[in-house]
Amino acid sequence: MQKEIKKVKELGVKYKNIISNFSYLSLLQFFNLLVPLITYPYLIRVLGAELYGVVIFAQTVTSYCSIFISFGFDISGAQGVAVHRADKRLISEIVSSILIIKIFLWLIALAGLLTFLYFADIEHEIIYLYSFTICFNELLFPQWYFQGIEKLRYVTLINLCTRSLFVLLIFVFVREQEDFLYVPLLNGVGAFIGGLWGEYILFFGERIKFELPSFSKLKMYFKESSTLFASNIIISVKDRFNVFFIGIFLGMHDVAVYDLGVKIMTLIMKPIEIINASIYPQISRTKDMNFVKKIIKYTFLGCFILIVVLNVFLNPIISLLADNLEGATTPIRILLICPLILAVSLPLARNCLTIFKKYNLLLLGMTLTTAFYLLLIGICYYLDMISSVTAFAIIAVVVYIFEFLYRYYMCKTRSYL
Repeated sequence: MQKEIKKVKELGVKYKNIISNFSYLSLLQFFNLLVPLITYPYLIRVLGAELYGVVIFAQTVTSYCSIFISFGFDISGAQGVAVHRADKRLISEIVSSILIIKIFLWLIALAGLLTFLYFADIEHEIIYLYSFTICFNELLFPQWYFQGIEKLRYVTLINLCTRSLFVLLIFVFVREQEDFLYVPLLNGVGAFIGGLWGEYILFFGERIKFELPSFSKLKMYFKESSTLFASNIIISVKDRFNVFFIGIFLGMHDVAVYDLGVKIMTLIMKPIEIINASIYPQISRTKDMNFVKKIIKYTFLGCFILIVVLNVFLNPIISLLADNLEGATTPIRILLICPLILAVSLPLARNCLTIFKKYNLLLLGMTLTTAFYLLLIGICYYLDMISSVTAFAIIAVVVYIFEFLYRYYMCKTRSYL
């Protein structure tokens, strides 16, 4: 018995940082899961499915600005900080370079959105500008830094406070349909406050020194992360274009249905993301693929159990979240297959191919996956098979399977697994 206790203690010491990161991320993501569960029924009731769909559609459009501003630094920045965490001078250089690059990217994204809105004939165009304010999160909040140094308590504290403020203000200001513009604007206020708070901790708490790096250094960090950015923007076509296509071909009511499915799917995906994010800094240093394989096995099992439970209670869950939202059950049941695939596929990308800096393979895989997705959309459109949200849910599952098979093949043939 004493040996067992000693072994547990040794494991606790060995994986102290992982356990700490997992605990903070779990608390944060649990709260982030509660926020939509609290606000979704209220917003659907007050705004209606059609207008709520407009809000989601605008957020999806501006999410591409967030991807552009992030530019893959959420991965490359975290890895750079994790590897060089003992070198304060180099860390200051990394932080300063990324912040300067992001400022320029933020300005370019804003100019691009304004140009798009000027030429496009879009209803409620002001909501797209309000939705852009959420990009303050990508510009200012240095989550990648805190992840790299494995101090995720800051991330948790700041997000808990800003998200709580958002929920409170939603119930205070959104009282009727005409208040729908407050939804993205209040999100942006929280992002701005959280970003400034994060920067304060970064420069005054962590004592990171801001310095003006040379153009060659900026170019180096920009180029290093460009492949990751290309991967993110390409794969986002697969992950987010469904909302565009549903909004165009079916309508905003169906956007609300699909969004509910994504939110329920996220209930399962968040634990998987937390675990993989928690082990990322350590795997960056150790390259321990045996540990990654264990994580895959246990997350897959846990994911399967959660899917079974959610399927059993799906109808009452839908009734609780959106009582008058018709046609949601079947597409959501299909979408719940996706986390099972991603439980294996996600760590293969993040904690295997990315760890070994096989960014070109990730980019190729995402390009092929996106091309496959667009091909499926084209075929289904030609055959007149995209007349319901269910069709888009099936397409999502098929595409995730294709993506998993590619990643598994690349890892296996290079003896990473």
